[in-house]
Amino acid sequence: MENKSDDPKVLFDSFSNDAIDKRDDAQFQHEIKKLLQKAEDMRLSYMRKHQTQKMIANSLAMLLLLAGSSGFAWFLLMETDLQRALGSLAAGICLPLLLSQWHRGPVKAYLVDYKKRYLPELAKLMGGFAYSPQRGINENVLNKTGVIPAYKHYHSEDCFRGLYHGSKVMFSEARLTDAKNQAAFQGLLVLVELSHDVFEGHTIITADREMAGQYAGRRWKNLSQLALSTADSLTKRFVAFSDNPDAAALYTGERFLKELGELDVAFGQAGLSAVLFRKRYIFMMIPHEADMFEASSLYIPVSTHKHAITCKKEIDQLLEMIDVIHLYK
Repeated sequence: MENKSDDPKVLFDSFSNDAIDKRDDAQFQHEIKKLLQKAEDMRLSYMRKHQTQKMIANSLAMLLLLAGSSGFAWFLLMETDLQRALGSLAAGICLPLLLSQWHRGPVKAYLVDYKKRYLPELAKLMGGFAYSPQRGINENVLNKTGVIPAYKHYHSEDCFRGLYHGSKVMFSEARLTDAKNQAAFQGLLVLVELSHDVFEGHTIITADREMAGQYAGRRWKNLSQLALSTADSLTKRFVAFSDNPDAAALYTGERFLKELGELDVAFGQAGLSAVLFRKRYIFMMIPHEADMFEASSLYIPVSTHKHAITCKKEIDQLLEMIDVIHLYK
């Protein structure tokens, strides 16, 4: 995750040129049912394999424990050979432990296959995204936004990338932990590079009033609060700060704030924060406790149709917000 440059452009040097777009809801529902059934068949196959191997491992473990105990008693009592007695006991204990690792193999294989086979296909259905299991937004960029809380470790995974109407879009699951290994942030991080210059200065828009109260006048001492004039209940939750208030007022109008508010609602009123910086970059931090793209337990059905529809709605709302920004030419 390290890079010597803090320029966001380094994130897109090897960016996928695959175009993404909003998919028709009816077609998506038809295709997602087939994909979910395919993923469910994969889960059931691994579950049956795990059950079979578990039954075999448990049966063999009992036999090995019995043989090890019997060998221990025979060599100790009948032949008074302590070394061979202990060897029999150790074999009776260690071999069942190895068998337990063997029977858990299908569980681990399922988790790997889920990300290798299911998520790339889901990414395509969501609009044609490219999927990377271990990738995310460059850490140097995070530290330039002004909204990331204090942290010691940064981990990102399940990264989706694509080109939307000339704008590069990247988002991934992320977790920040502090020095005590406690969560400082968990959720989704988004980075967009627009196809043209739009913004002047550094502007922060957030629905997290607690964060704004802590940072205003200190961490954001070079930023001035904007007067957001809106009557929409979705947008009243936001506060905005910028080092160029006059310019920021031009692109923080009610329509953009409404799209931002609907995106926040799509994620369950998460209290998202958006940063508009370096003329054409948008960074968003969206708290989200549940891991959106992690496989469930092997014995729990694959993510439901409702969950897939919710994911699509969240992504469509993100693309809708970019559509509004494209109007500022």
